[in-house]
Amino acid sequence: MTSQPPSPIRSAIRHIRPNGIGAVSSTALGQSDLIPLWFGETDLVTPDFIRNAAKKALDDGKTFYTHADGILPLREAIRDFHKRTVGADISLDRITVPGAAMMAVMCALQCVVETGDNVICVSPVWPNIFQAGEICGAQIRFAKLEED
Repeated sequence: MTSQPPSPIRSAIRHIRPNGIGAVSSTALGQSDLIPLWFGETDLVTPDFIRNAAKKALDDGKTFYTHADGILPLREAIRDFHKRTVGADISLDRITVPGAAMMAVMCALQCVVETGDNVICVSPVWPNIFQAGEICGAQIRFAKLEED
């Protein structure tokens, strides 16, 4: 009988429950009568103005890493939006634009959640959100939305 070496993967990661998105997408992907909302996207092609801007950025050589806090004009636009819409005067050093939504969620949770903390998730919620809390060691509690 041989013994297995200990896993290098943290226990919190090894014990994450599958969230079902993978199973649903594997079963239904490619079915023409379904819109694949499970990935958080629609069946609409990205609008021309966005695709053209992306192509122009590539043609202009914008293919390198940005500042760790994000692209300055975007951060300035976010600051200006908040000032204009809610009157909040937010310093640029408090605005960060990460490269992906889940990365932002993970970074935010890692900044404030300690192992064993209770984190309340309004549900229904995208499963990756509460699983990010579990990865950080939080005890997840759900507050279910109810229709009036």
